[in-house]
Amino acid sequence: GGGTWADLGFQQAYCPQADFRGTGMLSLHCLLYYAKHHRGMVASLVDAGRERTLSYPFAAACINIVNMLVQLLLDSGAEGGGVVASAKTEVEGLRSPLFVILTRLKAEEAEHAVETLVCSALALLEQLWVRHSATYMLFNCILDGVRDCFRLFITDQWRAPTGSLLPLRDLDVARITLPDPPAGAPKLPVVPGPKVSDEA
Repeated sequence: GGGTWADLGFQQAYCPQADFRGTGMLSLHCLLYYAKHHRGMVASLVDAGRERTLSYPFAAACINIVNMLVQLLLDSGAEGGGVVASAKTEVEGLRSPLFVILTRLKAEEAEHAVETLVCSALALLEQLWVRHSATYMLFNCILDGVRDCFRLFITDQWRAPTGSLLPLRDLDVARITLPDPPAGAPKLPVVPGPKVSDEA
């Protein structure tokens, strides 16, 4: 007893539904999917998340990633650093290069494509968090790094399609340059080391 929803990484300790914002049931579905298929990692993240300065809030991370994914799926290419925009110009009239990539997936990956994207993004977030020895104050910088991972994946797949989402999960986060941290936050160091799997 005595725990709150904040222990699972929700920002609203007693009203978790307020965290879901515009992604609603999709975020809840992806949270449940990740918890079912990566139980060890979730348990580890929840334990670490109780020390908020050293880890990131798991539920908030998942919700933010789902929101990011929805934005990318709806992205017309008009914004977003030029990577999506450059892909759009190659096939006139296609509004979302990521959506097109999903339509080209092999049959065995297509059924749970969105869930796989979210799980892969959470794995990349964990790698970036460990690599840069991030703290809670740098949460948004790390999320921006995950977005850049998506953009690199989109660019790579547009140039050389594989019909698979595995290249996203296996993307080398060393290719990502994180934005400057907010004023007052510590600079992001880089800690060398192996990739971190999203399985405990």
